[in-house]
Amino acid sequence: MEPEVIVIPLVEGETPPIETPPVEAPPEEPPVEEPLAEDEVKKGLDEIRQEMRKLHDRYGYIQRQLEKVPEPKVPETPVEQTTKPVPTQYQDYDQYVDALTDWKLEQRENITRVATAKQEQKNRQDAFFIKIDKAKEKHPDFDEVARKPSEQGGPTINPPMFETLMDCEHGDDIAYYLGQNVEESHRIASLPPLAAAREIGKLEAQFAGPTPPPQKKTTKAPAPTKPVGGKETLPKKWENMTENDDPSEFIAQRNKAEFGT
Repeated sequence: MEPEVIVIPLVEGETPPIETPPVEAPPEEPPVEEPLAEDEVKKGLDEIRQEMRKLHDRYGYIQRQLEKVPEPKVPETPVEQTTKPVPTQYQDYDQYVDALTDWKLEQRENITRVATAKQEQKNRQDAFFIKIDKAKEKHPDFDEVARKPSEQGGPTINPPMFETLMDCEHGDDIAYYLGQNVEESHRIASLPPLAAAREIGKLEAQFAGPTPPPQKKTTKAPAPTKPVGGKETLPKKWENMTENDDPSEFIAQRNKAEFGT
């Protein structure tokens, strides 16, 4: 049986309502950005190129003059690789939990130690290259002299030498000196690391200037008294006196020496 459909009749003269669709607002046009002036665009591009060139020079310096980028120093104490505890190694579960906790803490400390060493090495390298960038103010031809590849006649700076230069106060001046004295850089690079470090230390001392003389130590002791009227002469002995000597002078000096009068 079909459902009954009820149709509501229209009143005579009444028209059915016409549904009007909602009027959509026109989409907002994006704000038009004013084009940059040509000189501003050129200035921005020059700044980008300058930063890229600086980064290229900074890290290319290591790649060109060193055999490889120095690896970050690992801690002097070797990291012990312990195996992870397993429950079968312990008599009860509490011992296993304690051992597992200690193992996790040890692994975390090892990871932190290595990460700290890497960050310290990176900080040393960054500080050194900032010093290198400032060296151009003293030596405008620094790049041509100190950063010239060794295969093109530039200085030889191996990883041990580079590590020592990073710790030198005048590392930039030493690098420039080695660029001016390529044969000296070859000689130092051929030495064992400790001997090479000593040679670089000698160059550091030269750039640091002469050592000031030690200051004279002061004492609170009173200064020695000086006799008034110059050096006092001792009286002659009686047997050494001659006819020209005045006996009264001898007697006066003798009384002064013995009695203070």
